[in-house]
Amino acid sequence: MTDTIGHNSQPNARELASYVDRVMTFEVEKRSNAEAIKEILIEAKDAGFDAYAIRTCVKIKLRDAKQTKAAKERAAIVEVYATALQLDLPL
Repeated sequence: MTDTIGHNSQPNARELASYVDRVMTFEVEKRSNAEAIKEILIEAKDAGFDAYAIRTCVKIKLRDAKQTKAAKERAAIVEVYATALQLDLPL
């Protein structure tokens, strides 16, 4: 059985500090990355590009990459099932 920390129990201070420190590190990196992205978009705007359109293109590319990964995972599962059922898959 796993012990859970309730509001009346004493947490392991070192372990808690480790979690807090790790989250803080990523928060600092996130802010730094956000500033870098803003600078890139300002540079692109100065070059005549539309920052909103660039952000939209990035979202589309990220979404497509996620969908492609999911499709590959589904295809791999189908291949495993087809092999187990001794089915010939179309090329």
